Amino acid sequence: MALSLGRTRCSSWLWLAVVCGGIHTGFSAAWALGSDALLGTVGSIADKVASFGVGGRMGLLGAIAGAKLTVVVLLVAETWGVPRSPRLRALIRLADLVLGGGLLLYGAVSMTGSGVGLWMELNQPDPDPAALVVLWGHLAIWDLLFALWGLGTVMHAMRCQRTDGGRRDISVYDRTNSPLQEGPHEPPDDNNPASSISLTSAPTMERNQDEC
Repeated sequence: MALSLGRTRCSSWLWLAVVCGGIHTGFSAAWALGSDALLGTVGSIADKVASFGVGGRMGLLGAIAGAKLTVVVLLVAETWGVPRSPRLRALIRLADLVLGGGLLLYGAVSMTGSGVGLWMELNQPDPDPAALVVLWGHLAIWDLLFALWGLGTVMHAMRCQRTDGGRRDISVYDRTNSPLQEGPHEPPDDNNPASSISLTSAPTMERNQDEC
């Protein structure tokens, strides 16, 4: 049985998630291949990964990059369409909320820790320049990207949940209103505003159903 997809329009929240996730993925892949771009902002974990050797580094960072890429690809796939089945749509939205919530929480907690660490380091008599680079890197780049990645995913899912509710309203309209049924129907009564509303509300809802 073919899977019926509903064409979607990519929201700005989804683009935010895709871009932030793509940046994370790109750097993980670059580090796996041996690049040292912005590696000084990562901290001691970079030294630990380097101690695994070339093969270990490529395997570990490659797996991390692959996991991030999978998430980004799934988000991009949502811009092309999602199943019309209400259950599958609900499952996708739930996955977005759980994944996005986890990324947002991790990013926010890490930013808080980095911010506290940065404040403490700046109040030292002789701050360590390398430590400042790492703390600023986590606070302003990596942790922030995680938080924005999660925020974009969560907001996109919440927006689409509201739109999915509109789709259910449209399906009820399709089954119950005579303008969408075959056969003759009475023209709207100019003296009855309700009749004109029933004829004109469907196109508006149809336009709203593809907002996510």
